[in-house]
Amino acid sequence: MRSEHRRGGILALAAGVLAAALFLPAALPARGETATFQKTEQTGTLGDISSSCGILVNADTGEILAAKDETARIVPASMTKVMTVLVAAEALQNKNLSDTVEITEDILETVSADNDAAVGFQAGEVVTVADCLYGAALHSGADAAIALGRYVSGSDDTFVEAMNQKAEELGLSDTHFVNAVGAYDENQYSTVEDIAKILQAALDNDLARKVLSTRQYTTVKTSIHPDGITVSNRFLKRMETQDVPGIVFSAKTGYLSAAGFCAVSSMTGSDGTRYICCTAKAPDTWSCIYDHAAIYNAFAGGADTGEESTSEEAN
Repeated sequence: MRSEHRRGGILALAAGVLAAALFLPAALPARGETATFQKTEQTGTLGDISSSCGILVNADTGEILAAKDETARIVPASMTKVMTVLVAAEALQNKNLSDTVEITEDILETVSADNDAAVGFQAGEVVTVADCLYGAALHSGADAAIALGRYVSGSDDTFVEAMNQKAEELGLSDTHFVNAVGAYDENQYSTVEDIAKILQAALDNDLARKVLSTRQYTTVKTSIHPDGITVSNRFLKRMETQDVPGIVFSAKTGYLSAAGFCAVSSMTGSDGTRYICCTAKAPDTWSCIYDHAAIYNAFAGGADTGEESTSEEAN
C-alpha cells in the first residue's frame, strides 16, 4: 500500500485537479441535528491499513461501508478544528467576515506553551474573522482558532461550552472537548465515527463547507505582513497525487504523539455519491494519505486494489 505507485497518476488526474480547484460541493441533504450512521450486513472491515482506527461512510445515506475500531476512544488532535469551524460558522451566519480580531500576547503564549501549529500572526496584529477561519482550517493554526473562538463567544471557556453543546446536539457517543485547538488533554477525546459525524454536519453548513473545501488562502495585508500569509490544505494537495474514484474536496488533519497521524476527509465519487472517511493513529503523514486512498478505492466504487481485507484477521 505504501509503494511508490501510489504517488503516480498525477498527469492522469490533472483534469480532476482543475475541477477540484473550481468545485464547491452543494450542501448535503438536511438530516436534522442528529447524525445517524448505520452498519449493515454489507459493512466491510478495514484490514491492510496503517491506521489503528478507521471508518468510511456513505454521507448521502448514513450507511457505514467499512470500519475498524470506529467507536474506540481516540485523541482527536487538530481534527478538533472541524468542530471549531462548524460552531464558529453557525455563529457567524449573519455577520461580516471582514470584522477584525486582535491577536493578543496571551494567545501566542498559549500557542507556544502547547507547541501548537500557528499561522504566524504576531501580537498586536489585527486580522479578519475570515483569516481566522481559513487559518484554523487550512494551516491548523491555533492562533487563528483561539482568536476565532474569542470573537464568537467572548472567551475560550464559553466557546468550548458551545462545542460540547453541539456535540450533544449531534448525538455524538463519546466526544468531549476541553479546548478549541486540539491540544492534548486527557479529557479531550472522540472516536473516528464521531469525527466523521462532525464533518458531515460541517458539510451541511455553507460557510464551514466552503472553508474546509478551500485548498489555498491568503490572509489580508497588514503592516506586519504586507503580503499577507498564504496557507494551504496540504492533505488535499497530497491527495491529488493519489488515484481515487472521485474528487477528495474537504479534509482536516491532526497530529500529536498520543494521537498519531489522523485525518478526516470527504470525497465526491464519479457518480456523485458523497463519502466521508476518518482514520486515526497512523505512523506518519504519507501512511495516513495512503490509507484514505486505499479505503476510497476499496469501498467507494474504485477498482480492486488487491489490498482490501474483510476477514476477521484484519483486526
